[in-house]
Amino acid sequence: MIHNQGQEESTCIKFSGNQVFVDVVSHGHSCVASRSCLALVITAAVAVAALTVLTALVIATYMPTEQDSYKQTTWTDPSFTGETTDDVTQHVDFTSSPHTSTEELKQTAIVFGGEGEEPGQLFVPYGVVVSPSNEIFVADTYNRRVQVFSMTGVYLRHFPTIVPGEASGTIEPEYISIDGEGHLWVAGDENETTGFIVRYTKLGRHLATLHPTFKNNSFCGIAVDALRNLVAVTEFWSDYGELKILHFNGTVVRKFRTEWGPEYPGRVAVGREGNLFVNNHWGGTSVYVYNSTGHYLFSFGGDKIGEVQTTLDDGPRVVVVGICTDSSGNVLLSTGPGGTVELFTAGGRYVRRAAAGMFRADGVAVGPSGQLVVTDDTNSTVTVFSHY
Repeated sequence: MIHNQGQEESTCIKFSGNQVFVDVVSHGHSCVASRSCLALVITAAVAVAALTVLTALVIATYMPTEQDSYKQTTWTDPSFTGETTDDVTQHVDFTSSPHTSTEELKQTAIVFGGEGEEPGQLFVPYGVVVSPSNEIFVADTYNRRVQVFSMTGVYLRHFPTIVPGEASGTIEPEYISIDGEGHLWVAGDENETTGFIVRYTKLGRHLATLHPTFKNNSFCGIAVDALRNLVAVTEFWSDYGELKILHFNGTVVRKFRTEWGPEYPGRVAVGREGNLFVNNHWGGTSVYVYNSTGHYLFSFGGDKIGEVQTTLDDGPRVVVVGICTDSSGNVLLSTGPGGTVELFTAGGRYVRRAAAGMFRADGVAVGPSGQLVVTDDTNSTVTVFSHY
């Protein structure tokens, strides 16, 4: 027996056989419980406590706090108009940090170059291409060299566009492309009447020279079909021009006049299916599409290039100057004095504006991560857009 004496109450616990008697005396009231009853009370209390702890854990797990919460995020491209087609892929720089659904992935731009002869400076840059390793190769035309930059505009190196055995020893490079081996194909003129196509390594070592069909020619565009190891070039003389498909050794696979298209074909790009996209060397607002055998398919452009009116109120006529294709088969057109790049599907359907705000947009190329690289031959600059 245990007695607990206090001023207001007393408790008496008695043990007898299999029963426990608890007497609580407080202001004249008492309570008696058996041992089995007490066991049930204790078991119920433990169950309630366990359920309470489990509930607290569930609430702590699934109810986010202000400091550490999870939200599903959506990556957006601000230049996307909301309308797309089956064969259009949106390109976003996924190396950036994720943005919430209320934020837009803003297009940023880096501009470098400037007129001059020093390394890193340019003098009428025209053609441009980007390697799979994110090196930018610029045809530095009047400096008679190719310059190489990083994707952030850092000067890396340059090399002269040498043509061994020719009178001047070099050409003025205007158009440039790259093959699956990482070798560069450069088209340009030794002088005003004689053009060459030259293949270099990415470090500038001369590999081969493809001589013109006849003297007094000019090359106006070049594009390597890396999937088929072919080279497409446009060449013209005083009275006509033609488009040629060449093996890497210079052998002509086929050549054809661009019927239903420009008399003097200019820039050329190759699509995934081997189709050829050609503009008018002397300026025009249309792009003409041929299959690999030279059969005319269709044209697009016309009254305006995407959203760009072909005649500016206070400037020269807007024309298609540069053409390139991306890994999804889309076609990008630069608009010269329009200062924009416009995006089309391979079938010629307009998608949206890819870049704007430049004084001029001449050469255009796409980087392996969706960057857009554009030359301005008037200001001798190159602009790299983070995405398009």
